[in-house]
Amino acid sequence: NNVYVFWHAQPSAEKDEANRRVWMARSADGGKSFEGEKIAYGESTGVCGCCGSRALAAADGTVYMMFRAATEVVNRDMYLLSSTDRGATFHGADISHWNIGACVMSSSALIQGGKDVFSAWESEKQVYFGRVDQSTHNISGNTAAPGTGVNRKYPALAVNGNGQILFVWAE
Repeated sequence: NNVYVFWHAQPSAEKDEANRRVWMARSADGGKSFEGEKIAYGESTGVCGCCGSRALAAADGTVYMMFRAATEVVNRDMYLLSSTDRGATFHGADISHWNIGACVMSSSALIQGGKDVFSAWESEKQVYFGRVDQSTHNISGNTAAPGTGVNRKYPALAVNGNGQILFVWAE
């Protein structure tokens, strides 16, 4: 019956991306009512205003959220947040550094396959795939998409009943 809603916005009247934060509201009754909104991750990472974010509530109760940071205009790292206490607190892991002075308009993906959680993201015109390590809540086995591409973007994941994973992207 837990429902999690995430979004990003400035906590103050300041308008730059470096001041944006990831916010969350939680419902424990299937979405009939929600607790008050709160900043999910208080670190000064900023949040890219144009990049897509993704969230997943895993079968074991762990809540995951991915977003692109935006500090000092050029730091566009991808972050993975995780909460093992149903959204009360979040741990953040910088899973992919990207130093670029532009909004990259990227996206990410999260999916559960069996007991494992997998993620995909874009960095430096390449897409990556990895498994979320259940003990560290960081990404293990960061794997770039095979072959070569000019500008790989918008990764997506799908999993079937046999646990086979499909990793796709646009070029």
